[in-house]
Amino acid sequence: MGLPRLGGRKALVLFDPSKTYPQLLQGYFAERFEELGGTITATEGIDPQADPLALPPTGDVDLVFLGVETAEDAARVIPILRASGYAGPILGGDGYDAQAIWANLPDISNVYFTTHAYLGADSQNPRVRAFLDAYAAAYPGQAPSAFAALGYDAVYLLAAALERAGQAAPAAVTTGLSGLEDFKGVTGTISFQGTDRIPTKSVTILQIADAKQHFVAQVIPQSVPNP
Repeated sequence: MGLPRLGGRKALVLFDPSKTYPQLLQGYFAERFEELGGTITATEGIDPQADPLALPPTGDVDLVFLGVETAEDAARVIPILRASGYAGPILGGDGYDAQAIWANLPDISNVYFTTHAYLGADSQNPRVRAFLDAYAAAYPGQAPSAFAALGYDAVYLLAAALERAGQAAPAAVTTGLSGLEDFKGVTGTISFQGTDRIPTKSVTILQIADAKQHFVAQVIPQSVPNP
């Protein structure tokens, strides 16, 4: 599946202001969306646990960015958005990455989110396949999350940094990571350029449809807002 071009120019941002992660995530999205020529029509804080949960009208927006902490939160808000009449794309972050949640919502679709890696059984990535096989051997009957793959890559990044530095010492980690380029990991390609210690890293885009998470694309962002 190729990278979808949703053609969004106007976006409504909904987020949970009680949590740091959604606060930061919606800020990153809004800044980059506007840099690319988009317009944020409104930014509204919501409580995904509220009962009843009242949402603002979406109006004529092209997409909704829903910044929440977990897939459980997203799975509560999205059906209410759909019931209100909004059928357009919904975007979110890696908190959505929980296949077990979406397996119970076969009617949810047109939802996209970014995460660290796609670990589905149908992955064609040889590094992912090798990781899945190793994980299954180590933890029979359990499925790894993208965060497990991220931790796996972190260990091998540490080893690569120490090897480049030529010594096993805390300061050598920084030295070894500086200038490291095109590290091929389970979660994508990672490079450390410049002096800010923030890596350039692949991002995986997944789509929710038919009660499953589907691989869409893996991209390296051209620009990332400052933290």
